[in-house]
Amino acid sequence: MTIRHLKVFVEVYKHENITKAAESLFITQPTVTRAIQELEEHYGVTLFERINKRLKRTECANKLFFHANNIISSIDQMEKEMKNWDEIGVLRIGATPTIGSVFIPTIINKFSEKYPNIIIKTTINNGTELQKSLYSNQLDLVLIEGGNIMEHLHQEVFAEDKLILVMPPNDKRKNSKDITISSLKDDKFLLREQGSTSRLYLNHIFSKHGISVSPVMESISTHAIIRSVHLGIGISILPEEMVLHSIESGYVSSARIKDEALNRKEFIVWHKNKFLTKSAREFIEICKNIKS
Repeated sequence: MTIRHLKVFVEVYKHENITKAAESLFITQPTVTRAIQELEEHYGVTLFERINKRLKRTECANKLFFHANNIISSIDQMEKEMKNWDEIGVLRIGATPTIGSVFIPTIINKFSEKYPNIIIKTTINNGTELQKSLYSNQLDLVLIEGGNIMEHLHQEVFAEDKLILVMPPNDKRKNSKDITISSLKDDKFLLREQGSTSRLYLNHIFSKHGISVSPVMESISTHAIIRSVHLGIGISILPEEMVLHSIESGYVSSARIKDEALNRKEFIVWHKNKFLTKSAREFIEICKNIKS
């Protein structure tokens, strides 16, 4: 069993398809098939069930993927260190839409001043998908809101943010300081999509107050939600940084929710088994000091 076997296995596991795995590795399909067969013979297990000419992962495959991914990641990091990765390389960063808009440009600017030859590739996605990308070693570090961190990931606080109630500009409750979460149960809500850290946080808040919210609109775009609120389609609860300008201009209105502060911590997250280069650690420190 070699590292080549593990790399082939990881690609087959991700695609559940021999042809796609071969294409991604630039090798032939028979080579991929032979590598999987050799792995199965080596460990005496079945990694993929062949059902109607399709591959299905077995529980053994799930266990092997976790270990194989970490081994490959460690070897990749060793290669980076041996090749002076802190001078020339790529740092793969993920961020949620809010953090991507508010923090990422400044962070990248500060980092590039110190490491001008390192390319930063940034992915903007919801928190759930970003954490999955850490597991599959597609990202090195991710920045997300809230504390719903998956197992085997390490998190450190780097900032805080606040959510606020956003309403149409002519809402009679605007500027009120006496609104409660439960008093909003009959409102039409416009919320971020399931899987986003904002949505997970709000689901917890609603559940805590014993109400169930079925939004009339779900969107990956905060700007689309703000525009829909402006048009009177419903209300929302959004990050203050993303909506402050719209409130100050009168495009939408806001009010204080008196029984929830709606303050969240923001985290920088990486896999516990991830080797952090000097430049990656510097990126983390820049994040932690971005507001100072």
